[in-house]
Amino acid sequence: MMKKILFLIITLIVCISIVKAQNFKVSGIVSSNEKLVEAATVRLLKTDSSILKQVISDKTGAFEIDKIVEGSYIISIKSVGNKEYFSKQFSLDTQHPVYDFKTISLIETAKLQDVVVTSKKQFIEQGIDKTIVNIDASPTSVGLSAMDLLEKTPGVTVDKDGNISLKGKQGVLVLIDGKPTYLSSQDLANMLKNMPSTMLDQFEVMTNPPAKYDAAGNSGIINIKTKKSKIKGFNTSVTIGGGMGKYAKANESLNINYRTGKINLFGNYSYSYNKGYQSLDIVRNFRDSLTQNINSVYSQHSDMYPEYHSHNAKIGLDFYASKKTTLGIVLNGNFNPGSFAVDNTTDIFDNSSKLQNTTSTKSNSRDNWKNYGLNFNTLTKLDTTGRELSSSFDYIYYNSASNQSFNNYFFNDEGAETNSAQIMRGYTPSTINIYSGKIDYTHPLKHNAKFEAGI
Repeated sequence: MMKKILFLIITLIVCISIVKAQNFKVSGIVSSNEKLVEAATVRLLKTDSSILKQVISDKTGAFEIDKIVEGSYIISIKSVGNKEYFSKQFSLDTQHPVYDFKTISLIETAKLQDVVVTSKKQFIEQGIDKTIVNIDASPTSVGLSAMDLLEKTPGVTVDKDGNISLKGKQGVLVLIDGKPTYLSSQDLANMLKNMPSTMLDQFEVMTNPPAKYDAAGNSGIINIKTKKSKIKGFNTSVTIGGGMGKYAKANESLNINYRTGKINLFGNYSYSYNKGYQSLDIVRNFRDSLTQNINSVYSQHSDMYPEYHSHNAKIGLDFYASKKTTLGIVLNGNFNPGSFAVDNTTDIFDNSSKLQNTTSTKSNSRDNWKNYGLNFNTLTKLDTTGRELSSSFDYIYYNSASNQSFNNYFFNDEGAETNSAQIMRGYTPSTINIYSGKIDYTHPLKHNAKFEAGI
């Protein structure tokens, strides 16, 4: 009986690991010409100038970037009408977990009599009710996934398991082109990790979303908008990217758009391959509750190998029935086969550091995930003041299946196998059909206010 309990404890240790890290952060206040600067873009850079995180200063000019790992960094600050600011290199460690810049004074750009106005989309735009991140406005977005970009978005935090929080609050509703994904946090994380930046147009981050969005996003809403060109004629773009860490990864995409007269036909396809590697080492000391002396030590080493292929496709048609009315239909699909393998070894020592026994665990999950969606939508502009009536009707199909294996092998202090191996197998299929529809009405009021209603 005691052996079975011991085996169960070892299995739980293998399955559950919680790693806590110290929270390093950077803060400061942005000013220019003795005035506080709101909506300045503050970026945290590595010493090689690659962007790790970015935030926007609030109404008081204050900014804070938290949940940073130990290391050396630089910050840059951009604000319209001021020269870009670069700090000196600074370090965060256990002795100095917080770096406060106090007040940073930006230098105004020279004012000229003759000005040439050029148009350039800002990477981050601060609206009345949302923050907009324009993906193509940043050259560092190339080759990244949607999840990589979310990690750099102001106010957004992604933990090691892919759970998304907004300003420290979980329960964030993630939309794709204004529509709920209806996915679990794990499935959503896998989809975003395999969605290349070349498919994306904007992130809309809303901490206080309008009434037309689902009330499920009580902690805020992130709307991921994919690309759909409005340029007349035939347009196409092809992107090929790759990288090499311990293993290779690749992402390719094709975007096509054709617009003529009252018809706009668009479509895209992307494929990505990503094989990763993670290593985890944990040492646990088990102590006597009275004397606090060490009774035993568990030393655990894990090698994890996630590997995923992702196919994403979308095709749609917009019909401009009149200057005020647009009708649309969109068909999209995702197919993401993958696997997640773990090799784990746990050595158990007594209080004199003598090896007692070893447990070797090999687990593997082979997943096959499919998603198809069909959408019909309409938009009618009732007048030039901004009154609109819109509708959207969706059918969404999900199909997933996971084959799982979990094998435990037990060895004594001399390396000889003791008890018989514990072999577990699992198969978890799931099929979901979703039908949804909504109609929304928007009525503008004075002073940038709006009245919205819908069903």
